[in-house]
Amino acid sequence: MNESIKNIFVRFIDGTNVFIPIQGQIISEGIYELLPNDEFNYEDKNILFEFGSGDTVEVKLNKFDDGKSGLMANRLVKLGNSNNSFKRLAFSILYYSLSFNEAIKLFDKSDIIKLVNFIEGKDFVYPAIKEFVEKNKKRIINIG
Repeated sequence: MNESIKNIFVRFIDGTNVFIPIQGQIISEGIYELLPNDEFNYEDKNILFEFGSGDTVEVKLNKFDDGKSGLMANRLVKLGNSNNSFKRLAFSILYYSLSFNEAIKLFDKSDIIKLVNFIEGKDFVYPAIKEFVEKNKKRIINIG
């Protein structure tokens, strides 16, 4: 593997919470751009990741539950694909139990509004996301 490319572990939910290794191109010390990974369908709205292809992230060395260590994506530096923002919002509601007020501060209002359309007519939606929308639907509609 090219020395400027490293495996960066990203939090990922597809029914369970795991870390997946995604290749990242070093930008500067501790900063990587996440490269595309053909193994995952980034368009599948039920597959949620904290950071996605094209995002530039700050990494930190992390010791995982299995005792192994690796570089973990820790903070967004620059958004890559605009779809990543919506997925990060859904991920954050699910993983961090994000409140409506936190969502307004951290995410684009258009992504929050998309949540209403996202759950309508879906066979499966993570319960925490559905609950977030149902609890805040009036507030979400009013931010538009």
